[in-house]
Amino acid sequence: MLTRSRTSNWDAEFGSYTYQHWLKFESYVHQHWSDFSGWLSQPHVLAVIIAWSVTFTIVVTLVMCLGFGRGGVIAGSLAAVCQSFMYGAFTPAGGIFATLTSMAMLGTLMPWGTLLAAIMATLVVVAMLLAGMGR
Repeated sequence: MLTRSRTSNWDAEFGSYTYQHWLKFESYVHQHWSDFSGWLSQPHVLAVIIAWSVTFTIVVTLVMCLGFGRGGVIAGSLAAVCQSFMYGAFTPAGGIFATLTSMAMLGTLMPWGTLLAAIMATLVVVAMLLAGMGR
């Protein structure tokens, strides 16, 4: 059984050990955060981040504005106009329109829309870097 003095000594050593490692960790984080924030504030890095963010936001907004909702096709939307123009009263099962309607009603359209937006934004950034705009 541990005596009181051995327990107190162990607590003091553990506390000192923990405190020393906390100071090392804090110094490490501070140094690398300073390096990261310095890199992040460069104009070409900001241009890339802004281009990616704007493209992502636009694509997600467009996917949301198509007019496919939880209750089906939203009246007066782009999807409703497309449905009435392309299909009239008959929308074929298994087609792209029916699949998008089903995905929206099941709640699986936006994860795919988000993935599409991320891919499109990344392609815009790659094209921008290849054109030399982000340097």
